[in-house]
Amino acid sequence: MHTPTIRLLFVDNEDNVLDGIRRLLRRQAYPWELLFATSAEAAIVLMEAQPIDVLVTDMRMPAMQGDELLRYTAKHYPSTARLVLSAAINLSDNANILQYAHQCLTKPCEADALRKAIDASLQTLQLIHAPRIRAALGDITRIPSMPRVYQELETAIQNQATSHKEIANIFASDMALSAKLLQLVNSSFFGLSRRISKLDDAVILLGFERLRGLVLCNYVFEAFHSPPDCCNVSIDYLWKNAFTTAKLARAISVAEHEQLDGPDQAYLSGLMHNLGLLLFATKMPKKLQLVINKLADDTTQALTLEQQILGATHAEAGAYLLSLWTLPPRIIEGVLFQHQPMLLNNNLFCSVTAVHIAVALMAEDETGIEKAFAHELDEAYIQQLGLTGRIPAWQALKTKIKAEIVAN
Repeated sequence: MHTPTIRLLFVDNEDNVLDGIRRLLRRQAYPWELLFATSAEAAIVLMEAQPIDVLVTDMRMPAMQGDELLRYTAKHYPSTARLVLSAAINLSDNANILQYAHQCLTKPCEADALRKAIDASLQTLQLIHAPRIRAALGDITRIPSMPRVYQELETAIQNQATSHKEIANIFASDMALSAKLLQLVNSSFFGLSRRISKLDDAVILLGFERLRGLVLCNYVFEAFHSPPDCCNVSIDYLWKNAFTTAKLARAISVAEHEQLDGPDQAYLSGLMHNLGLLLFATKMPKKLQLVINKLADDTTQALTLEQQILGATHAEAGAYLLSLWTLPPRIIEGVLFQHQPMLLNNNLFCSVTAVHIAVALMAEDETGIEKAFAHELDEAYIQQLGLTGRIPAWQALKTKIKAEIVAN
């Protein structure tokens, strides 16, 4: 069977850099078709003319910058993997890179490192956009678009000059969402020492990224709210489990000294980790009920049964939906690889690691269906990262977080 050629597009305003990449990769005999552009505008013309599997762009270019090209590609060509290959850049000063790039590499880059980054990014996108997953989710009549408030919040967060007051004003434009925000901030999930009654205070205490997660999670549960008798999946359980898992994933990420927005990405992935189950319960309840019935006899085969009966696992379904909403790649990866982190082919601690650990630890205290749709801790993966000795500390974090929720 013929394997399709992978088409790569490299973008850099310096001809000598592109020439160097051309020489570097042609010596490796990879099965890739190589295209080159000296500006973002020229790259867009090439993307309009033919499908591009991988975009590799510099950041600093005349006129349209690399982060703008990443954003444009994410919106118009979501199935294209997006990589940054640039000189040393300050990621904390450029949130758009973390928002839209699947991988970030520094010049000069060895051919093997570039190949691994490209392969990993392609693997993620090919899993999400696999024909069997699109076919399975074809049963879903309509996937709602993201709400106006989320889009406004997203735009504001991307602006480094946005103030807490401006974020609070976005929430204030939606009375129902404002009430929900204050309700959540004062709930046991956050365990704050004082009651919060002002939106400004909520914004300051939670931070922009967790606020974005709250908006997204609230919207998801509103959009896919399932009738209580549709199947044996408790929407209330999924809601509570989302916040507890997110809180634990973030705490684990912080404990492992993740930098920049790593803990927030883990938090958002944790919030969304069961989105696929919510999707199935709402849109495909009969098929999901069939899976649940079969799990009554064997609770170890959830992922296999999901693929056989639903055509996709809940992790794949959730990641697919998040990709359509163009959420940051690392959030999508955290959902997609939560059960099988080895598939990410990454030997570094990341949001996938934090979510995998959090879901597994939370499932230890569950029984029945809730446990069946989770997973056990992949000890071989944890050992590969050299983190086996950290398991007791993560267990202690889970105990602490669950105790705080009960106490509040």
